[in-house]
Amino acid sequence: SSHVPDHVVEDVLTILWDQHESLVNENQDFSAWTRERMNYSQNPIPYHRAATRFFNARGLNFSGR
Repeated sequence: SSHVPDHVVEDVLTILWDQHESLVNENQDFSAWTRERMNYSQNPIPYHRAATRFFNARGLNFSGR
């Protein structure tokens, strides 16, 4: 939601990005959620502005629609 504060989105994405291996070790469901799939370009729902900034800062060149 666009109502979620930017810092919350950034914190969640940072954990998912930086701790992916640990998350997979704890729960195999995270294995399908790779860095490449985090910014799924075919998503019909617009990304939060902080998510777009997050992905672009990591070189994914993402518009977020």
